[in-house]
Amino acid sequence: MRLFQSAALLLAMCVPALGQAGPKPASCKYAFGFMYTDKLGNKYDSVQGKELKEIQQRIAKKQHGDVCVIDEGFPDYIFSVRAKQGSRIVDGNELYFNQYTLEIHRGKDPFELEHVFARSTLPSVRVANENRGIIIDLVEDAAKWLSENSR
Repeated sequence: MRLFQSAALLLAMCVPALGQAGPKPASCKYAFGFMYTDKLGNKYDSVQGKELKEIQQRIAKKQHGDVCVIDEGFPDYIFSVRAKQGSRIVDGNELYFNQYTLEIHRGKDPFELEHVFARSTLPSVRVANENRGIIIDLVEDAAKWLSENSR
């Protein structure tokens, strides 16, 4: 029974990978890959599912069409997002918040740092899916910066 559960979990983790972005389209001048490190240090090398669709829609809606996310081949840029948890003392109470940092790296390993964006959640306010929204906002800001400032 344990083997069946392990196989089902492995299959469930692999199926979302089928819906990823794909290679660089011809209309795309600047392709970016995505890396995410969560608060526990877990690393993810691509964006998938709802987040991928929302990022593609926002980039297209905001007219950043020369920037696109890919997961095959070699991207021109890497958007590396890291999450860290912090706390503040306010009126004797410890309030927790999340800090998200997005770094834009260019080239191949070793990567060259181009620009950094950061956002935080509000202390003591818990919103459903706030992490997803902040990460997508950071990616949108980075795509805008990239389309305006790329060489």
